[in-house]
Parts: sequence; structure tokens; C-alpha cells
Amino acid sequence: MLRKAAELSLDLRKILVEFDADELNVIPRSQFVGIMLDLPIGINEIEVQEILENDLHFDNSGNVDYTVILNSDMFVHLERGRLKAIHKKRKGVRHSID
Repeated sequence: MLRKAAELSLDLRKILVEFDADELNVIPRSQFVGIMLDLPIGINEIEVQEILENDLHFDNSGNVDYTVILNSDMFVHLERGRLKAIHKKRKGVRHSID
């Protein structure tokens, strides 16, 4: 999921934070599932269920603690690459305007 989101240059951090109106670093489980299914990454309900069972952390109320995702080594690595690619594109656009 993280790799595909990075390949599509999706700002996963921004997406998750937008759904955390109370700024508690958690998203209700059902809402998190909806977010994952709505992303254009081709993930299905079975894959989301596997992610829920194996890859996520929950608070005492069963909400998804998305900061674990955003602080994971894989996310940080992929996010650096995504941001570098954006920077390169912008830099290239500036040079073509000059």
C-alpha cells in the first residue's frame, strides 16, 4: 500500500491528517477502511483486512493510530523519494520557464 501510494505521488500524510479533525493522531477503524478503499491504489477489502490484522496499531478505543504508519522506516524512505521527485519536477518546470 505504501509503495503504491508513493508511486502515484499521493501525499498519504496529508490524506490521513485531513481525516483527523480532532488532531488525536487516530482515525476510526471504519473510516480508515473507507480511506484505503477510496485511494486509487487498487487495494481491495481482503487486502485492507490483512493490513488491519497485521500492520496497524490501535488506541484503546480501537481507532487506527496512523502515526505508526507515518513514522515507519518504509514510509519515511518512500516519502523522501516522492518529495525528491516532486522537487525535480518543479525545478525542471522553473528552468523551462527561464
